Amino acid sequence: MIQVSHLSYCIGQKQLLADVSFEAQAGAFTAIVGANGAGKSTLLKILCRDYPLQQGNVYFHGKPLHSFSNMEMAKIRAVLSQQQQVSLPFVCEELVMMGRYPHFNGHPTKTDHEIVAFAMRQADVAHLQGRVYQTLSGGEQQRVQLARVLAQITDRREIIVPQMPIGTPKYLFLDEPITGLDLLHQYHTLDLVRQLAQKGYCVVAVLHDLNLAAQYADHLIMLKKGRVIAAGSPQQVMTCENIHRVFGVEVNLMQHPELGCPFIVNVRSRQAVCHS
Repeated sequence: MIQVSHLSYCIGQKQLLADVSFEAQAGAFTAIVGANGAGKSTLLKILCRDYPLQQGNVYFHGKPLHSFSNMEMAKIRAVLSQQQQVSLPFVCEELVMMGRYPHFNGHPTKTDHEIVAFAMRQADVAHLQGRVYQTLSGGEQQRVQLARVLAQITDRREIIVPQMPIGTPKYLFLDEPITGLDLLHQYHTLDLVRQLAQKGYCVVAVLHDLNLAAQYADHLIMLKKGRVIAAGSPQQVMTCENIHRVFGVEVNLMQHPELGCPFIVNVRSRQAVCHS
């Protein structure tokens, strides 16, 4: 579990986060949503230790975030960022193997190779293993990066019994994981992420698509100008009032006929009647 308490963050005179508090449970998929500039990526970068703590507290499984060594963190936490710069001509299998670096000294073991192959199958990029990364499309590159992230925190037991709950706490952070993906792979990726959460991973993802966030996430955190406007289940957070307050648009909501989650069916620039 992740506990965030009274977190604030500033760059110069600009406050990016203000008194943010929430919990992200192990075994659940938590999605951070909000308009551009709301502080979503800043919050994720603090959780990932890319940005330092300025004010407030963050705990992973009851332990202060700053108390983990870099190696400890690398073995239990993986991050898929928005920007992935790769300048050297690595083949995809080599790039995914980078996720295993915290787990071996010098040379990968047979287990490392097995985990890399497993992660590439999960991300649907096994057929790209010998391709040079720079020759791939943007969506294919995104999926290879997802495979690298999965390889980092997968252990051999998960290969043998994929549905077995994990034993030790693991954390997966995703910043816009479906950017550039076609429709099939958007759903494939979010299905995979939800399956990891169901196995016991603590998953936190920044998502822009509210309908997909409501469909896949267990818990939503809605931000506006660095503050938490609403937090809870999709049914609690995805209301016409909250969406208007955060995004400045009037929407019509319906209940998804199969999943039971709220679903935006119309967005209007002028006043609309909410049906939810």
